[in-house]
Amino acid sequence: MYQKIRFISALPLALLLVACQSTPKKTQLVEPEVNLKVEPSKALQIVNPNTKVVGTANNVLVKDIRTSSYNDQLLIQIEVNNNRGRRDAFNYRVRWLDANGLQVVPYSSWETVSLEGHETSVINLTSPRPDATDFRFEIKSHY
Repeated sequence: MYQKIRFISALPLALLLVACQSTPKKTQLVEPEVNLKVEPSKALQIVNPNTKVVGTANNVLVKDIRTSSYNDQLLIQIEVNNNRGRRDAFNYRVRWLDANGLQVVPYSSWETVSLEGHETSVINLTSPRPDATDFRFEIKSHY
C-alpha cells in the first residue's frame, strides 16, 4: 500500500518534468538585408517572399513581392492569392526596419483582407519614414 501511495505522489512530478522538456516555440531570427531602396535608378526589385513573410494564413499565399522607391520612400507591392475554392480572410501588418534591422516605427494595427476563392490581389504599401529600408510582412488567419 505504501508503494502505491508513493507511486501516485511521484506521478505529478514525472508529468511536470515531461511537460518542462517539451520543445519550445521556435523564434525566427530576422536578418537585415541589403538596402531595398534602389537609388538612383529607382529600378524595380523582385524580392523572395520567403525572406520577408512572417506567419501563415490558412490557404492564402504570398506569391510575389516587388519593391521600388519614390521620393526617398520604400514602395512595396505584395501579391497574395487565395489557394482555396471559397472565400478566405486574413490579417496583415508591416514591420518597417532600418538599415541595421531595427524597427523604425511602432507596429500598426492589423489590416483585414478578404479574398474570394482562387482570387489574387495586390497590396500596395509605402514606408512611413525615409530611414525605413527593409520590412517584414506579417500575416495571420482571420477568425
